[in-house]
Amino acid sequence: MAAKAALSKEHKPKKIFQEVSATVVFSTVFVLVVATIMVCYFAVQFVLEEKGQARVEVLEQISDVSASNRHSMENVMEQVYQALYPYLTEGEVDGALVQKTLDAFQTTMDSVGIKATIDVVLGVHEVYMTENETRESIQNLLNSYWYIKHYSGETAESWNLRFIDTKDISSYFLSLGRTVYNAAGESVAVIVINTSQETQFRALQKLMGESDRVYILDQKGIAICHTNSNIVGTWQASMSAFEEKYGFNASKMVQKNGQSYMISNYNDPESGWTYVEEQNISDLLESVISILVACIITIMLTGGIVVILSYTRIQKALRGLSEFTASIEQMDPEDLEVLPVDSEYQEVHVLGTAFNRMVTKVQKLIADIQVREAEKIRSEYDFLQAQLSPHFMHNTLIAIKSLLSMRKLQEASNMMSEFVELIYIPTTSEIPLVPLREELHLVENFISIMNCRTDKAVSFENDISERAKDILVPRMILQPLAGNAIFHGFAEKDEDCRIFIHAEVDGRVLNITVEDNGEGIAPTRLQEISTDQYASARHHHGVGLQNVKKRLGIVYGGSSNVVVQSVYGKFTRVILRIDGYEHPLMSPAAQRVVKNDVAKEEKYENFGS
Repeated sequence: MAAKAALSKEHKPKKIFQEVSATVVFSTVFVLVVATIMVCYFAVQFVLEEKGQARVEVLEQISDVSASNRHSMENVMEQVYQALYPYLTEGEVDGALVQKTLDAFQTTMDSVGIKATIDVVLGVHEVYMTENETRESIQNLLNSYWYIKHYSGETAESWNLRFIDTKDISSYFLSLGRTVYNAAGESVAVIVINTSQETQFRALQKLMGESDRVYILDQKGIAICHTNSNIVGTWQASMSAFEEKYGFNASKMVQKNGQSYMISNYNDPESGWTYVEEQNISDLLESVISILVACIITIMLTGGIVVILSYTRIQKALRGLSEFTASIEQMDPEDLEVLPVDSEYQEVHVLGTAFNRMVTKVQKLIADIQVREAEKIRSEYDFLQAQLSPHFMHNTLIAIKSLLSMRKLQEASNMMSEFVELIYIPTTSEIPLVPLREELHLVENFISIMNCRTDKAVSFENDISERAKDILVPRMILQPLAGNAIFHGFAEKDEDCRIFIHAEVDGRVLNITVEDNGEGIAPTRLQEISTDQYASARHHHGVGLQNVKKRLGIVYGGSSNVVVQSVYGKFTRVILRIDGYEHPLMSPAAQRVVKNDVAKEEKYENFGS
């Protein structure tokens, strides 16, 4: 009972997931709620509703002011057009009569209080105007794209808000233009009525000073007025598309050229004109910058406090997990070990215990796999080694028996000595590696035996430095190549048969070249050999090149290779590329079954001559 009581009072590990989750949820919700309330209230409520609606009302006032002026200008235009049409379209224009008519209209307008001027333009130089008009204003008119469209006959009637100086209210003019066509439909003149709009454009000038762009579009989407005077008279938008995107008599926040703008507009239902203002949001917020700064400071302070509190709690909760993770990260995958377990938090305790159990099992599995892999590699290599010319051993023994039967005892003894040395394989648990000089000696013995068996006198030469001769290579790696030269290269050749071996070291790569001056390899068969798509042409030599390639792959890995070069009728050259000759079998499993150095007692006693 006492033991149970002690267990019940034992401290129960905390759940790190609950600790971290509660902290993150609290911090995130708190910051988001405060930031959202402050920013949304001031930005959306103040900027969109108050500023936006105020801008729409200003645009509506400008539209109302211009309404009566538009009606007056349309009436004057109709009277002037009817009076001047005969003079401008029938025969040669009588300039004095046109000017007299304009002066009469000017007198009438002055008498009724209409502040307007009238211009009649024929071509680009012949201009008739009332006395209140200025040459500067006329030149500004003639240079405008708006007038060019009238003069070309493209536009029959349109409005234009033009100004000479945006800072000078007296230079603002609302102009109504009408093109005069003759009976053939050709444009012969343009009548322009201008009225000063000081009252209207005081408000418009203020908008231009506060906004990025202010413009007026007619019912077709053509710019009547624009902050950029070069755009006046050009088509800007389809009004149906404009309404669908922004709505009429409304304000909307949009993104343009990577910046936020509030676009306000008012559409006059009578004229179809749409007054538009585009204002950068940052400019709008200047008036409430102090409030926004207070909001930002509040959010930053609140967020800072929350982050500090959250960091402290999370750091405390995750310290054990961080230390455990760091220990695993620093652990060598080849040397897994059991780690101490922190029991303060439940997750860390469970994770550490499970990890240690896993490590114990993995260590056992690795040990078993290493044993099986070593046995597999050893078995595969032994199988390849056992493939090396068993028929050659049989034939050589028959040849020795024949020499004995003929009582050529000395020749039989020499051949037997060389044969015994050739077939000697150390009984070790590792793949046998021998210095290159000993492998050369085995090749020399092999050639001597073959010279005894055949009538050929194959000579053997090598050009290898003493340093290179001390490099370790797999035993019997060159004998199959020498056998290829004798059985294949010299199959039809009896005299001047030479085998030459050269070795050189290039960095960590050892290149060994075995070359003969035999009959060479036919191009088609050489192609088959280079792609490993071939079968042995002679039954007694079915394992030569393939055996060498496979053994190099086992000992040194896939980067080592065998390259065959040949010119048919001249020579055959086989190059062994041994990559990593100083550290054979780079895989850990292979290193366990091969030694990088060979014991002195395993070297051959008799090098022969």
